[in-house]
Amino acid sequence: MGIEEKQIFCGVPNTARGEASHIFADPTGETDRISYASGRSAVVVSIADRENVRVFTDHTRNVSTCRFAPKGLIASGDEGGTIRVWNPETMKQREDLPVTGDVVRD
Repeated sequence: MGIEEKQIFCGVPNTARGEASHIFADPTGETDRISYASGRSAVVVSIADRENVRVFTDHTRNVSTCRFAPKGLIASGDEGGTIRVWNPETMKQREDLPVTGDVVRD
């Protein structure tokens, strides 16, 4: 008897006392997806179909922001100052940009 995947549950958005949780909608309006940071993961999920979820887990530090980028890509930044650009359809990372030595806020 093997393991059968039935549903994928994604983590909830990061929270910090005294700070807002940042949840972003697709700015093009072409999809009903939202994006947010959850621990060391960047999450993109459909509002209408919660089974349509993508969780990007290649960050080594806590993800501090996750935004929609041009051409349907996702950009996520972490507490170590690294920005990763990835394709939510293929789950392939396109770029890894070590930008600062501090938290990427937006």
